[in-house]
Amino acid sequence: MKMFIEFLRFFFVSLETIVLVLSLICLFYMDPSRFSFASDLMTNNEFVKYFSLLPVGVFIWMIVYLRKLLFPEKDSEEIMQSWPDYFKLKSCAIAALVWGSIFSIMAIIGWVMSINGIYKTAFVLLISSIIGSLIDAFSIYLAEISINERFCIGKDTNKTSQK
Repeated sequence: MKMFIEFLRFFFVSLETIVLVLSLICLFYMDPSRFSFASDLMTNNEFVKYFSLLPVGVFIWMIVYLRKLLFPEKDSEEIMQSWPDYFKLKSCAIAALVWGSIFSIMAIIGWVMSINGIYKTAFVLLISSIIGSLIDAFSIYLAEISINERFCIGKDTNKTSQK
């Protein structure tokens, strides 16, 4: 139960939530005339195809990177898994994966909508999914830096200085 509450906290109290809310505000409350440039940009199928695959690629990177973050190869003594706050790290990783999948799905939906000529929605979905997935990846990278600082993973602490 404690892990689920931490997951909800990491999921809803995040920059990714702000990105999603702002994209919904843009979709429902902004004047479509403000997005007149989107139709020119979104008609370029190659641009849309490659930029919509960016969040999917970031999501695949996150899957690989989070496995290495949660179970580092250099932690043979399993120091990190016995850490009392490990469940918070795992909850944060699960929330990041859920956000990554949401942003990947948003990008694919944006791609399909651009093919069907719904340019305003496609543009908002594509831009918000790229921004959200990059924020998600950056937060994972910052978590890795914090973990390395806390546990000194990757450093040989048994070396003595030679004179």
